[in-house]
Amino acid sequence: MFCNVLVPTDGSDLSKLTIDKAIGFARESGARLTFVYVKPAFPFLLHPEASLIDAIAPTNLEQEAHRYAQEVIDLAVTAARQAGVDAEGIEVESGAPYRGIVDVAARRGCDLIFMALD
Repeated sequence: MFCNVLVPTDGSDLSKLTIDKAIGFARESGARLTFVYVKPAFPFLLHPEASLIDAIAPTNLEQEAHRYAQEVIDLAVTAARQAGVDAEGIEVESGAPYRGIVDVAARRGCDLIFMALD
């Protein structure tokens, strides 16, 4: 059976529906859930005009991305725990979301990735 199910989430309506389904699956199977939010890697600006951009803009974008990721993860973990399912959440940064998802699955020993496709 499955022991640790990885559930990628981005806060979208489809993702929220997937979280609900994953929680039901985990409750029935006795699995724990690991929610992951993959933040985009902040692009480096190499163009000469990049020096005109506010120097704190990258920091502000990173802080906002972190805040949003935590909000999405906290909602998912709270919903799981309220349903009696053991859950944790993490955020990672990756230039390609699928790489972040696969890396977390490998590092956390997840034996199933539970996600929806649009």
